This record gives sequence, structure tokens and C-alpha cells, in this order.
Amino acid sequence: MKLLKFILLALVASFTFSCSSDDSDTEPTPQVTIADFEGSWKASSAVFTNNSNTSESTEFIGAGGEIRYTMLSGGLGHTRVWIEFQNNPVDEFDAVVSLGPNNNYTTTPVETSRPVENGTYVLGNNTITLTNNNASFDFTNSGTEVPATSVIIYVPNI
Repeated sequence: MKLLKFILLALVASFTFSCSSDDSDTEPTPQVTIADFEGSWKASSAVFTNNSNTSESTEFIGAGGEIRYTMLSGGLGHTRVWIEFQNNPVDEFDAVVSLGPNNNYTTTPVETSRPVENGTYVLGNNTITLTNNNASFDFTNSGTEVPATSVIIYVPNI
């Protein structure tokens, strides 16, 4: 009998606390954490646009490039990034990613000679889109990079 009273009391309490009198037309925005980025990702699209000449744009993946990253588990934002072009290694580095307000992110490379990068992210259904207005890219393949904007869309690397 005590068990039945306890169950009834628990049900009444759960209904009481689950009811809310404030009606809101907007759903609360779910909190995004580094854990949402954990796993292995591969760029399905990577568009670089020249900041001083927006008609100059390159789709890195379409041209034979590959960008992959792995966000390690544990919620600390430790990443490993691999960049290849036509199956040749171009770059590889470790960084720490942190999330800020308004969908902003900061990537701090472990190597202090590399620049810190800032941008925005959109976390979708099995996609991550990273936009960086302060990227750089070698549009002429001459070894000289110029300021660019990058928009990279990642999908799970299966």
C-alpha cells in the first residue's frame, strides 16, 4: 500500500511540476556544446572567395581537395585537421576549438606560429557549416595566399 501511495504521489508531483502557465510562442534555442561536434568529419564543400575580388572563387573540394577533421571526445574542443589536394598532403595541424555567443567559434592552433581563426558555425542535421571571413587562399597556385572568405560544409566521415 505504501508503494501505491508513493507512485500516486510521484505522478501527482510530476504533473504539477510539468504544467506551466507561461505560454511562449517561441521554442528555446537548444544549447550547442563542443560535444555536438565530436567525431570524424569530411568537407563536402569548401568555397573560398577572394575578399578584394569577389568574382574570384574556388570550390576546393570540386578541384580535387579534401579537408577532414576529428573532434576528440571529452568536450574539450581538441581537433586534428588534415588538408590534401589531389591525394597529396598539404597541411595537418592540431587546434583547440571554443564556442562563443551568437554561433561564433575560435580555433586556436597548438603551433603558436599559426594564426587564431574566428568565424561562425551552423549545426544542422548531420552537417556543420563553418564560415570564416578572415581566411586566406592561394587562388593563382603561386604560393602566395590572399585574404579570403571560406564557407566549408562538413558531413560525417563514414
